[in-house]
Amino acid sequence: MSDAGGLLQACGGRIKLLALTGIRSEYDLLFPLLNALHADAAFELGIVVCGAHLTDLHHHSVQQIEADGLPIVERLETLLHSSSRVGKVKSSGHLLTALGQTLGREQPDLLLLLGDREEVVVGSLAGLYMGIPVVHLAGGDSLHGGCPDEWVRHAASKMSHLHLTMAEAHAQRLLALGEEPWRVHVVGSGGVDRLRKEPPVALEKLAESLGRQIFSPYAVLLFHPLMDAHCQEGGAQVALCLEAMLRAGLHIFVGAPNSDPGYQGVVDVIHAYAQRPEVTLYRHLPRSTFVALLRQARCLVGNSSMAFHEAPYLGLPAVNIGDRQRGRLGTHTIQSVPLEAEAIHQAVQRAAFDADYRATVQPGNTLYGDGYMAERSVALLKNLPDKARLLAKRMTY
Repeated sequence: MSDAGGLLQACGGRIKLLALTGIRSEYDLLFPLLNALHADAAFELGIVVCGAHLTDLHHHSVQQIEADGLPIVERLETLLHSSSRVGKVKSSGHLLTALGQTLGREQPDLLLLLGDREEVVVGSLAGLYMGIPVVHLAGGDSLHGGCPDEWVRHAASKMSHLHLTMAEAHAQRLLALGEEPWRVHVVGSGGVDRLRKEPPVALEKLAESLGRQIFSPYAVLLFHPLMDAHCQEGGAQVALCLEAMLRAGLHIFVGAPNSDPGYQGVVDVIHAYAQRPEVTLYRHLPRSTFVALLRQARCLVGNSSMAFHEAPYLGLPAVNIGDRQRGRLGTHTIQSVPLEAEAIHQAVQRAAFDADYRATVQPGNTLYGDGYMAERSVALLKNLPDKARLLAKRMTY
């Protein structure tokens, strides 16, 4: 890109960058880059925390940000205690109002956002109106399951000024949407960085960290409500998944769902099943503990993007259930099945116990980078053109 380094020079050798984070899953993808920025003298980093981080849904996961030693400049309590669509809209409105005030006070040189939740579309809109260049991570991805995340992601991309994508196919999609080539870069997924940097942990140590006995073999279940006409049926859907996995004789570690409409039904069912010794609910785990849990699992089950981004890097067989991730770029290590008990049971049985199949699932087989997303991104951010050029977007179609 021309005028490389213009922003850094205009900022006196130190770029003030704010990052917005609203939930555990998105923060884990952001963390490798945030950590690298915090350690680099060319940046003054501040974290704006909002949404589920500040609630008990994920056991106040803001505590992980505090433990990581990253500077929190604002805590915006924006998430209504609601599992409805109206609650999602109202929470987004609260975030827009509060974030505008924070940006007005802090006056950052860049605003950093990741993904396809409400925080990213609200953040990009606020940055656009405040005249702050927006850096969007994980744009250009695509799903076909009818989830609003698809349109939120592309809307945020159109209001952003720099794109740090996870894969070449994502970059090509952004170019097809009319983004200028110099704004679009492939850096990989921060989730892979996170896995690369976390050392292995023995099963005994893992049990000690969890504070309970682990019954092996075990699987990890991550199931989120679908943002469609069936979003309030999430409780029955996760019950179907749990029953199919229990039939396979697995100890199940099940994570709390995200804060989308319908989450309360999922939470209620998980709490009921967690009364059984073979089902363990967690709302938030320290990063090292969670990565160790994934490394030693027999398989990952549910409808999380982790099956596509991180599981292949670990060589972890994954069973993707239903339509939530339909259309996402993936490898042969993922079995995609409908929300049907027998289909789920057979796929889980194969993933956990079929030696021939498991032998085909080798670590490192990922489409989402090599674990050096943070280093690539920092180098790009140090060489941006000045603010005027960043803000002067034009479409190439």
